[in-house]
Amino acid sequence: MKNLQLAFSISMIINVILIVCVGVLLYLFHDEIYRKITKNKKFTVVMFGNSLTSHCNWSESLNRRDVLNSGLPGFTTYNFIHALDKHVIKHAPKICFVEGGINDLGVEIPVSEIQKNYRKIISVLIQNKIEPVLQSVLYIDYSQAEVTQQINAQVDSLNVFLKKIAKENNLTYIELNKNLSENGRLKMEFHVDGLHLNKKAYKIWADEVNKILKEKRY
Repeated sequence: MKNLQLAFSISMIINVILIVCVGVLLYLFHDEIYRKITKNKKFTVVMFGNSLTSHCNWSESLNRRDVLNSGLPGFTTYNFIHALDKHVIKHAPKICFVEGGINDLGVEIPVSEIQKNYRKIISVLIQNKIEPVLQSVLYIDYSQAEVTQQINAQVDSLNVFLKKIAKENNLTYIELNKNLSENGRLKMEFHVDGLHLNKKAYKIWADEVNKILKEKRY
């Protein structure tokens, strides 16, 4: 009996070690794995943004297999510029839905700088014959009322700019706040922590994206 228990314990330890090793390898080589998986696959649609984009299973939500989730948690719009080649352009999609800006505001990057970054992102995508679709920056709903009010005021300014630059470049602009927010704040029923979205919210977002894809026949 003791021998069986010992063998079981050793087996469990080995399994744990193997799981940890696999986890470490996946973390260390995730970029290489990503390149291998996407190397020969063609994507019509790229969802490009920060963690708000990355947390959704877009293939499932949009019910299509030619969608690449290029959501990059923690990224600012400046980071997006340097990620465009690897996460969007190399896949040669027809259309790219861009979402970003809230991380910039969170680390107090001026709205004017975010605007410059957006202009660059749009320019690069158009130069590479990829149609950009701009999406509004979502409001937040933090427990600290003063912080929420301050950031959401900047969100308003940024969204006015996004709508304007979309019109200037004959691009589509999706206003997500009209369905997900109320009185200048993200609705409680749609978020999990004041910022990140739940499945209910992603369903609404995906419906908006699908409308555009159908209109453009992609």
